[in-house]
Amino acid sequence: MNGIFDPKIGAFSNASFSYGSFKMKSTSPTQDMEASANSAKGEMIASAAAGGVDFSNVQSASDFRETMIIKTPPPADDAATDGGIATVPAAPADPLKVVVRGGELGVNAEGKGFRNLQLLDLWAFFIAHSDQKSLKDSEQAELKSKLLAALPLWDKLSGAYRFADLDVETPLGLFAAKSISQELKFDGISTSGGYHYALRTNGLKYPSLPIPEWSVQFLPTDVELALGTTGIDLDTVTRAAIADMDLNRDKAFSEEFEASTAAAFMMNPPKVVIDKSLIRTADAELTVEGEVSFTAMKPESRTTWEMTGFDAALDRLTKASEQEPEIKNYIVFIKLAKDFGTQLPNGHIQWIVDQKADGSVNINGNPVKGPDPVVEPGNDETLDGGALLDDGEDDEGMDDGIVVTPPAPQ
Repeated sequence: MNGIFDPKIGAFSNASFSYGSFKMKSTSPTQDMEASANSAKGEMIASAAAGGVDFSNVQSASDFRETMIIKTPPPADDAATDGGIATVPAAPADPLKVVVRGGELGVNAEGKGFRNLQLLDLWAFFIAHSDQKSLKDSEQAELKSKLLAALPLWDKLSGAYRFADLDVETPLGLFAAKSISQELKFDGISTSGGYHYALRTNGLKYPSLPIPEWSVQFLPTDVELALGTTGIDLDTVTRAAIADMDLNRDKAFSEEFEASTAAAFMMNPPKVVIDKSLIRTADAELTVEGEVSFTAMKPESRTTWEMTGFDAALDRLTKASEQEPEIKNYIVFIKLAKDFGTQLPNGHIQWIVDQKADGSVNINGNPVKGPDPVVEPGNDETLDGGALLDDGEDDEGMDDGIVVTPPAPQ
């Protein structure tokens, strides 16, 4: 390893490392693990920025391998009894072996405005007082000052890891993926922060599974899930928590603080964002994106779904129904879904789904479900606590506002 440490920022302004290989091994009553990799290298660069440090860190290793032996936990008591009668402990199940192999493992992280010196100062405080069971008032005041100085921790922080040419050997057989990755992106503690997560798997392959042959083509070859939250006010909550905190109390935070925080969350819950996500099979691809907000803790969402290869998937199901007649029951609903869709110029079928806080649902402007019934407190149709006794029909014998008539062809 070679690097230049800059005490002004409390980090390496630049550094690099490499090694020929590594091996590690761990054991426990429930799992044994061995991991190894070859030819690893990494590089880090950091520089002073407004309020903190900007940094990037990139690492990679080739020929990664991890073997996990998952064991049945030992019985808690060898002399266990059942109603006073001695029982013989059940024989432990055979260990489960899973082997993960990757042609390349990559890890990267990047930060903007990372409050490195302030966090190091906070860490030094914890070490200096680690042997104390309580803090003096002056020490608590110092701790709160250091916590506030470290806010917002960072402006932006992101990280990801990825495997290339991944194999997973299991008792069911060999699963494989051309690549798999996870990505995280976090704002710092702010009055309107965003936090996002993504999982992407591409080029999936499967062993022979105990499923009907016709369904194999419906197994996903690519899955990408990306979601997050926006508009989260962690700054107000964090500052209030620091002000209320008293480490010498039985509970560090007062009941008043907990109640006010819960009330604030109920009044202004975060918005859930679905970034473009997809499932791809041999015949088709389905994507979705949109957002979910909450009004009085009732969800309200608008999502856009698009699909390619709809007819090819339907044809495959129709052929499969010749061997499995019960599939015909589902084909009716699949055709109904197509009727609700809009044919786009690029050949995709699109569904824009709007769900309102009152429970009503529209697809491409066509109502498919009416509002939920409003039940007044004390109504004969409620149980204690306000639970609705719903027999699925209203007073006129109609299904609760559900409309199954498809729209006119577009």
